[in-house]
Amino acid sequence: MNRKTKRRVKIPSPVFNKMNTVFIHVSNLKSSVKWYSELLSQEYKMSEVKNPVYNLKIDGETGLTLDAGLEGTENK
Repeated sequence: MNRKTKRRVKIPSPVFNKMNTVFIHVSNLKSSVKWYSELLSQEYKMSEVKNPVYNLKIDGETGLTLDAGLEGTENK
């Protein structure tokens, strides 16, 4: 085969065009849970908010996780 007639073989990608979860890094987990929950009309119980992360209940396939950091301590 010469260069002009060479064909490329399309290999299926192991990466899918979809998103599983979005992580939002926050400095104050409790105030962020309140703000995002109210913005998205979601119910929440502050007694269930524990560092370092909180998962909001979102309709559909993609989740929303608020992340206060590796140590789970809020920045002051």
